[in-house]
Amino acid sequence: MIVYPDDENYPRWVCRECGVKASRNVNNILQVSTYHTSICGVCGKEKDVTEPRDFFYPDFYIKDF
Repeated sequence: MIVYPDDENYPRWVCRECGVKASRNVNNILQVSTYHTSICGVCGKEKDVTEPRDFFYPDFYIKDF
């Protein structure tokens, strides 16, 4: 399922791997972000996560997990 920033299912937290993969603006991704350990809303794994704004609010492809 593809979710867009205005969807109610849009993830609140995303890991760096999923954010970089989805970002359309890879050359300008922030090098410093505030991370904490939680469940990534895209891949469903427990990782260090941050807000999607750090990746310019990309559209995410979310698998059912």
